[in-house]
Amino acid sequence: MVDGACGVACQTKSEPVAIGLANYPDLSACGLGNDRVPTFPKDQMPSLILLEVMPRVKFKGHIPALDGLRGMAILFVMVFHLASGYGTSQYPGMFGRVLFSLAKVGWCGVDLFFVLSGFLITGILYDAKGSHHYFRNFYMRRVLRIFPLYYGILVSCFILAPVFARHYMGESSGQVWLWFYASNIYPVLGYGKLIVPNAIGFEFGHFWSLAVEEHFYLIWPMIVFLFERKTLILVAAGLTVMAVCCRIALLDRPLLTYAFTPCRIDALAIGACIALLARNSSGQRLLSRMVLPILTLSAMVLLTMYWWCRLDPHASATASLGFTFVALFFGSLLVLILRSHSRSILNRVCANRLMSFFGRYSYGMYAFHFVAGSIVGGTPLAAHRIVTWTGRWTLSVILYNLACIVFTAGIAYVSWHLYEKHFLQLKRHFSYEIAAKPCCEENRSESRNGDQPLRDSEP
Repeated sequence: MVDGACGVACQTKSEPVAIGLANYPDLSACGLGNDRVPTFPKDQMPSLILLEVMPRVKFKGHIPALDGLRGMAILFVMVFHLASGYGTSQYPGMFGRVLFSLAKVGWCGVDLFFVLSGFLITGILYDAKGSHHYFRNFYMRRVLRIFPLYYGILVSCFILAPVFARHYMGESSGQVWLWFYASNIYPVLGYGKLIVPNAIGFEFGHFWSLAVEEHFYLIWPMIVFLFERKTLILVAAGLTVMAVCCRIALLDRPLLTYAFTPCRIDALAIGACIALLARNSSGQRLLSRMVLPILTLSAMVLLTMYWWCRLDPHASATASLGFTFVALFFGSLLVLILRSHSRSILNRVCANRLMSFFGRYSYGMYAFHFVAGSIVGGTPLAAHRIVTWTGRWTLSVILYNLACIVFTAGIAYVSWHLYEKHFLQLKRHFSYEIAAKPCCEENRSESRNGDQPLRDSEP
């Protein structure tokens, strides 16, 4: 079988593999020119080439299917917030109750975001490790991606809006937690959920997940810088165990088990572990062997929990172990996508244009979806108004959600093109500089395979 995109001829397991050198210029460092086609026993091949002859775990360059996964994640979250707010009794009939039950587990979209962020960010950091300006480039690229929209919203709500709403200047003490990405730490003090009144009426309850990711971005680069790959995998595994222990210890405080960073770090750590394993041939073989068993086990556990407690995020079963199994399920799905061919059904579903569109603007959609839902709720497209001419409540809620999704995507699209992308263009001043190691050196040591980071897939 010949992969025309890579120039790799894959023979039987007992035979050597011939590699086209045109796509691997770094092999010249081993004394091999483009006029020579080397053969390697499979157990002695450089790790860079193993990526192409094994069931491949792709982690290099832009991966369109990951945009689709982000798109699915934001739709899960939006449906959870917009459709599950109505009581079960308002959904007559079996179809309505099934839709309502599915909407109630949409909270897991946040966990999918976490797994993807852990995978992408760890890959970027590990590939850039040892490069010039490692910390500066990473943090500046994160600042340019995250801060303009986040702080633009805060400035609009707490500084600009009061100028036009003189009768209400906003509540000052609660703002502090938002300005310092600490909205998920506020409940630790026993104050309950952070609610910050403002002139616009913007809802900040969902910003807790942005705080979790920001805390990860602050600490993880130093950890990746200090330790080798095998140690980092152990650290990620330890963080997963720590998160489970923290949630069990705090079961009587559901706001903390759901939103406190130490309690939710496991999903990010699982994504990080996948990125680290994918950058080594033995790690890739382990991923290939374990992906289906873990996917099956996690699916069975989650189905059992759904039967037991409807996967309520505040139920003891979900809060203790459920979050970790959700992350394992999404992590296994991620590995399946990375291993599958670009023309496979799974990749086509995840990389379709609609899901990729939502994925590209998922950050803005996540930030704005509450306020967009409130605006749509004040129009004739509100569910309680649509039902007056449809006569069907479930259909009315579906139409309301579709209107919210379209409106939210429109706001995110305008925000990205008129505001955010001008900051993102500055990323070119902070490009990662990665010096590829010779393949012979890679075969003897822990290496990064000389691959470029996932710049285009950055979350």
